[in-house]
Formats: sequence, C-alpha cells, structure tokens
Amino acid sequence: MRVLILGATGLIGRAVATELAAAGHRVTGLARGTTAAARLTAAGHKVLSGDLRAPDTWSAATRGFDAVVHCAATFEADMGPVDHLAIEALARANAGRAVSLRLLLTGGCWLYGDTGGGIATESTPFAPIPAFGWMTRSMALAQAAAELAPAMVHPAMVYDAGGGALRRLIQEIAAGGAATIWGGVGARWPLIHAKDLARAYRLVLETPEPAGHWNAAAQEGVAVTEIVATLARRMGRPARHRFLPLSEARSRVGDWAEGPALTQRMSSAKLRARLAWEPRHTDLAQVPLHCLPVVA
Repeated sequence: MRVLILGATGLIGRAVATELAAAGHRVTGLARGTTAAARLTAAGHKVLSGDLRAPDTWSAATRGFDAVVHCAATFEADMGPVDHLAIEALARANAGRAVSLRLLLTGGCWLYGDTGGGIATESTPFAPIPAFGWMTRSMALAQAAAELAPAMVHPAMVYDAGGGALRRLIQEIAAGGAATIWGGVGARWPLIHAKDLARAYRLVLETPEPAGHWNAAAQEGVAVTEIVATLARRMGRPARHRFLPLSEARSRVGDWAEGPALTQRMSSAKLRARLAWEPRHTDLAQVPLHCLPVVA
C-alpha cells in the first residue's frame, strides 16, 4: 500500500512510519522543512514537501496514494481550523477516484473526558476537553466526503524512549524533586507505548473495512500517583509527588492542561477482538528501560 503520513517525524508518526515500512508498505512523509525531510530520508522513507497549513499545495499529490495517515497537529490555537481545511482539501483533491482514499485520523483518549469509575469504549459518547473538541468535527467532515474512507484511532497517553506523556514526570524525578501531578489525587491515565500503538494503526489501515473508531490502550487506566511511584522505583529515586491545581497548570500551558488532570479508563476490547491486536508493553513496571524516555 502507498501511504502518506502527515506528522511522520512526531511521536506517533515516526513509530507508524517504521511499522508500516517494516510490513512492506511504501511510506512517504509530509515534510515542511529540510530538517524533517532529512529525518525521513535517513529513516528510509520518501518525502513530500508541504505544510499542513497550506494543504492545497500538496493535497493533489495524494491521488497517487492508497491511504493517508494523519498524525499531525499545529498544537496552537489554530489546530482545529487547520485540520478541517486539510481534510476538505483532501476531499477536493480526490474527487472522482475509482476507490475512495483511505484516511486514518488521530483522535485521543481526551475526547472521552472524565470517565470517573467507568471505562470508555467506542460506544461511549464523546465529552472532549475544550482544547481538542475539534477532532470530532474532523471525523464528521471526513465521513461526509464520498472521496474519503475514514477511520479514527484514539490513542491512550503515548510514550516511548524519545519522550511522550511520561517525559515530564521522569525529568522531575531525575532532578531530585517531587513529580507534579496536575489536578488532584484522582488523576488516572490509560497508557500505551508508541510501538504498540503503531501496530494498532497498521492493523486498522490494513483491515478491509476500517471505518469507525478504534481505542488503543495497553493499560486501561493507571493512577498517576502509581505511575510516579513505579518510575521512581525503577530510577532508584524517592517516590515523591505534589499536586498542582488545574488552574495553575492552565496558566502554564493553556487549556489542554485539562487532559492530564482527567480520571480516565479506556478499553481496547474492540481492537483486540476484531483485529487480534496484542500490546507488548502492558505493565509499566515491566517495560524495558530502553523503551522509556531518557533524560540526559
């Protein structure tokens, strides 16, 4: 399959690119600048030059692909509008195709909001944190376009050796201070390693009818206090933490701070049952150290 990856040098995208290439797919990454292009070339992938914010300059090229995997975002105030324009451009560029362009979108656990004592499945109504509610609109736009055959993967909190959700906690523990837990004692994260997530993307992409939503979590939900204790123990450091009120976290990083403060559990039963997906990193206490973020 000829696959274009948007965000191919990011945390999720680079793992997906590696997974797809290893499975024999022909991978191309969208690159805005020379640094990203060099990284893609070094990894053995082809390069399509273009900027997510200017989709009309590269979307026509997608007629030469079987699928697009969308792992990109600006992570700025224009995230939603930029995403919506990109999907609309993909639909226009692929008008009249004999076979609809497969489009694999990236959602996330934060679209389910606080799950409290429950476990989010694909049938759970969305209650997204405000900063990421635009993702549901992206899926709706893609579903309404006859030229596109969309599906959406919802990753848990993602980590790998390069960083991700655990990096800040590890940095604080390594510095000898208390790890900061945003929100309060109830904060709970579903977790997934990027390599396990990449296999989920590949399986969804390869399935004959990938439509709909797919949750991907290797651990349904781990208390952040437990995550800190596990990381500290493995690093040989004291397990200390402190709670930062959500209002203060928002003042530091903006509205998306609400995500890490959520109490969440998320099930991947559909992915496991229908696509035989089995993650390899199912217990943070047993994850090999070389798979965790490295702090210099």
